[in-house]
Amino acid sequence: MTPASSPVTQPAREHSTRPSGRPGWPQPREARTAVVECAVLAVACLISYWLARNLLSRVYSVSRDDDLLGGMWAVLATIFVLRDSYGKSVAAAVSRMSATCVSFVLCLIYLAFLPFHAWALAVLVGASALAVMLLGRPGDAVTAGITTAVILVVAAVSPQHAWQQPILRLADTIVGVAVGALAAWAGMQVKSFLSAQSVPPAPAKVKVELSERAVVRRSGDVGGWGEQVAGDAQGGGEAAATAPPPGYRGGSGLRGGSGDRRPPHPHRGAPDQADLGVRVFPPGSHTGGRGGLGLLPPEPG
Repeated sequence: MTPASSPVTQPAREHSTRPSGRPGWPQPREARTAVVECAVLAVACLISYWLARNLLSRVYSVSRDDDLLGGMWAVLATIFVLRDSYGKSVAAAVSRMSATCVSFVLCLIYLAFLPFHAWALAVLVGASALAVMLLGRPGDAVTAGITTAVILVVAAVSPQHAWQQPILRLADTIVGVAVGALAAWAGMQVKSFLSAQSVPPAPAKVKVELSERAVVRRSGDVGGWGEQVAGDAQGGGEAAATAPPPGYRGGSGLRGGSGDRRPPHPHRGAPDQADLGVRVFPPGSHTGGRGGLGLLPPEPG
């Protein structure tokens, strides 16, 4: 069986292309979604950096350089977490925190007793990846290894506060992950709002409301308007119409056809269309100032 005839083969997705063959610009809706996501990401990174750089530094600060590093680490956590959907962002937040916690434990135990060494960097990176894999999260091995490497290198830069680095980086990660998750939720709300605004309004529906009395007219015996039967809506009565007299030639029946060449009545349809002859007259028309239902007068000839 060839791939073209295989029932599971799906057609390739078509992309808009320019005359030169290169991919074209995205549709307005896709462009608007991309702008919203990038704007949310930029604002979330700014908030993460400010919180880690200013708020956490007031709680505890090792040095100005370490505060700047903490702001950068929080921004990286926000970028890692913020995805194109809230569900993916939550999954990324769990992945980031699990990898950071494993790295935090291993680095804190090591730096509490020993200084930085190159062999320790290699051993702890491998141990971090192995730990998350044994915990059933092999996808977090890369994140755990990166976190461990950063913590140990920063500890080598500031050896006098080496054991504090795992704690500080854990705090920065928590700030970045929290801001990223909240930003993902806010972005979802904004995109939902914009999608609702871009939906075209539904076609308007016409609602006919009769005034106090519902009026039904029928033709008389000789082409004039005859009796009027009315039901008072306020009194609970119901409008009724008696059967038309013999010789009635009003518009209550189907008329017209391909051979009907009579000029159409001004209130009727085209001659080749079926017409029941029932019309709604608004208040102020020839029904005596009240709205109602009426049969058109009989046609001449």
